[in-house]
Amino acid sequence: MIHLLGVFLLCSMLGISIFFQNFAMNQQYECKSAILKNCTKVFYDCEFFFENLSKKNRCCPNIDCFCDDFSKYNFQCNFLYVDHYSFEDGYTVTLLAGIVLTVLSSSSIFNIRRYFLKQMNLTKKEIIAIDTNTRGFKKPEEKMDFLLAKEKLLNYKDESIEKNKIRIRAIDFFGRKSFHFISMLIFTYFPIILLEGSPLPTYSGVIIYSFIEFLCGCIIWNWYLIPKRSIFAPIFLGGHNRIQDGYSSLKNVSTALFVGCIRTLITAAFYLYIQKDLLLDFGKKNFDNYNSIQKFFFLIWILNNNGVSFGDTAGEGVGAFLGKHRFKVRGFSGQENERSVEGCMGVFLFTGISDIIAIFSCSDLFNIYSYETSILVFFLCVTTTFFEMISFKGTDNLTICLSNEITIYIWLLWIKENYS
Repeated sequence: MIHLLGVFLLCSMLGISIFFQNFAMNQQYECKSAILKNCTKVFYDCEFFFENLSKKNRCCPNIDCFCDDFSKYNFQCNFLYVDHYSFEDGYTVTLLAGIVLTVLSSSSIFNIRRYFLKQMNLTKKEIIAIDTNTRGFKKPEEKMDFLLAKEKLLNYKDESIEKNKIRIRAIDFFGRKSFHFISMLIFTYFPIILLEGSPLPTYSGVIIYSFIEFLCGCIIWNWYLIPKRSIFAPIFLGGHNRIQDGYSSLKNVSTALFVGCIRTLITAAFYLYIQKDLLLDFGKKNFDNYNSIQKFFFLIWILNNNGVSFGDTAGEGVGAFLGKHRFKVRGFSGQENERSVEGCMGVFLFTGISDIIAIFSCSDLFNIYSYETSILVFFLCVTTTFFEMISFKGTDNLTICLSNEITIYIWLLWIKENYS
């Protein structure tokens, strides 16, 4: 039954990802006003829109009347515009929606996990030792409470310890990776949906998002100082706190949040300031309308994050339910610092599946560059799996995203050099 539950969760996540992916890709955007200015004939059969630096909506909807180098101007000033330190373009709504969804998902996961632990005959005190206390991080006296609760879980129903370890990993997978998956959906798709088709807000907005993530890490780092922890635990620990991380859990959570802050800044900066112009050149060369170019930008943003948002998630699921051949990885003492061969195979397989679906949803790259696109997918799977295997626990989100971006950048240079 527990294995079937794991398969169901993975399939559900893939289905949800495909739904949001296609929903984001197929939105229609309209100009809000028509102001013709400095227009010349161009041959993109599409509808353009842009905003100038004063934030007044302007567009040139007539196909025979577009501004000079309009697509370049549009990408610089609206779709992926330069930073004017202004948050008027739906950023506030996007941020608030993301916070609300994050709090709701974390709190729901927290209470569902408590239900699972209660079903495994833990008392209220033992459950608190697992999902609310500092787990020995700053209050060593709480370490023994946790160890006793975990021992009770390992001996649940007097069944084998290995079978109960699978149960623990299943609970951890549901908690950590369900939240991780929802967070990546918010980070990857919500800006596209709420910011009128732009994958990211201004870089100033990205900095604010990262700062909030950094503050959350600081709160958890000083968790022992928080009064009435039980009130805040569902928000801050509901989707983070893994049983198998032992009494080093909050060290791992804080590390993941601090590294996540750096990952957000680097991922966005690489996309906005390194990949962007190369993507535009590629799009103008290979697609004959703005909509296809825009979808190509969406695709690259998705591929930048897919290894983390789905490959890593699915890998832990496969490892939790099916992992038998385990090996050690680096991490904090007190953690179960293990990964499995089966989990790594899951990372490779599901990264490939999600990448292929994304490419088919957003572009015709498999028709334009069949061999080259297959090579790209293969190397994205390899690099994602490799860095998932070797990364210090809590740092794989950074290494996977950065390696994916570099891989895609090198691939774009290869295409440009050989087909220009």
